[in-house]
Amino acid sequence: MASEYVDYSRDIFPFIEKPSRYLGNEVNVIRKDLSRVKNLVALAFPDTYEVGMSHNGIRILYHLLNERDDIAAERVFMPWEDFEDKLKELGAPLASLESRKPVREFHILGVSLLYELSASNVVRLLDLARIPRRSAHRSRNDTLVVAGGPVVFNIEPMAPFFDAVALGDGEEIFLEIVDVHEKWRSSGETRLALIERLGDIPGIYVPSHFEPEYGGKGQLLKIKQVSGAKKRVLSRL
Repeated sequence: MASEYVDYSRDIFPFIEKPSRYLGNEVNVIRKDLSRVKNLVALAFPDTYEVGMSHNGIRILYHLLNERDDIAAERVFMPWEDFEDKLKELGAPLASLESRKPVREFHILGVSLLYELSASNVVRLLDLARIPRRSAHRSRNDTLVVAGGPVVFNIEPMAPFFDAVALGDGEEIFLEIVDVHEKWRSSGETRLALIERLGDIPGIYVPSHFEPEYGGKGQLLKIKQVSGAKKRVLSRL
């Protein structure tokens, strides 16, 4: 299925190296009829396909989410520079591997953070997907952006880019995030209400609930709790 914005086979693949990394036709790949699924989840690894698919965590989460009939989970990786340049040239947004649906049209974007050097790629990924970089700039219709992985235990430098952060095993937490998001969509409540609901999930850190205070040399002095926020966020390991 081609993206509604561009035909990959015609407009991109003939002009880039290793187009097979963008095909999404591996053994055990899961494709669902997205029009029949309530919850659309994009699982992103902010690096190339080869690096991302070597990570067992995203593969486990992919199959776990897709075990539920009401969830369609698809993968997203950072494209190589030649592919990125073609997207920009064609004015096309970053899309998922399986259906090539634009990432910004998914309900939730889950980003796996395995190492600090991926920080700049997170910003590039959001830009390519045309999702506002900062959580504070997103509206009710924008994709929910959630982070998980080892790096989130020192997330503060990247915190403004995420609506919520999962501290612990994503296998449990992510399903709860999906359920909360589905109920919120049918409620008609504001995005702020969604963020508040997510903060009630054990193991979820909501960056907007806390304000870091830095010294003159950029060192973190303390983190102040915003009124009404949880006093303590416990990890679920």
